Amino acid sequence: MRKQLLILALLAAIALAPVIRPVAAVPHVQSIQWLSPVFSGFDDYYDTNVLAYEAESTAKLLVRVHNDFATSSEIQIRVFMDWMTENVTSEEVTVDGNDFHVFEMSILIAATSVASNVYLHSYTIYYEYTTDTTPAVIIEAVYTTASNFAVYSGDQANIVDLTRELDAIGSYSSMYVTAEARKLLLDARTESSLGSVMYDRGEFGSSFEHYTNALNYTRTGIQTDIAKATLFEDGVYGVMDSMKNSMSMMGYGSLLFGIGFLFIGIGVIIYSIRKPRSSA
Repeated sequence: MRKQLLILALLAAIALAPVIRPVAAVPHVQSIQWLSPVFSGFDDYYDTNVLAYEAESTAKLLVRVHNDFATSSEIQIRVFMDWMTENVTSEEVTVDGNDFHVFEMSILIAATSVASNVYLHSYTIYYEYTTDTTPAVIIEAVYTTASNFAVYSGDQANIVDLTRELDAIGSYSSMYVTAEARKLLLDARTESSLGSVMYDRGEFGSSFEHYTNALNYTRTGIQTDIAKATLFEDGVYGVMDSMKNSMSMMGYGSLLFGIGFLFIGIGVIIYSIRKPRSSA
């Protein structure tokens, strides 16, 4: 019985021998990297993660290719964007065996009249290499195809900058103490919310205006807060100087009176700062 099982196992191994073959080592793309996009992440308008460049700008793409042959190979990269009529092609580079090369591709982003910002675009990266056979054969392969490429209008690109600045100073906005500054903060939040709504609808020009208003309100609120805080500090220092002068003339026996006077003075300053302005 054991001999029969052994014979069957040998027959199975012989039958599978032509099928189980080692994968030939060939040149391949190891990685790609898009440099300095305007935005990379979730976009509420497109409702997905995007890679975005501004229209009529130049995108930079790095493609790292490794030559797994023992001998050198002629390697070339081609990139096709869906609005193009032809590929963007790199120079042909001789890459030594068991070595790599990083290709830098410059890709001109078309105007939105050609590459619309209303929908996302796709791109395909090809690589081409010569084999280590005699004669050498040119092999073309597809590395990747993606469909999350966004071409931003000028308004969209500016909105990215505005929202980043609003996010950066948001922590300060939460520390507003004066009534006027808090009113400006509320106005800023309202404008920011409207900007978000307009962006979701694809009304990028209106969205840009609302975000601009939000940033202006926020900046004015900060300036108002700083001005009132400076007035408060100057007032406190003035009261302390007055108390110090009084104490030097009347002696330390008036210490309690001076402390009380200090608190009264601070109270008057706070009231004058926070007192609502009368309507005209």
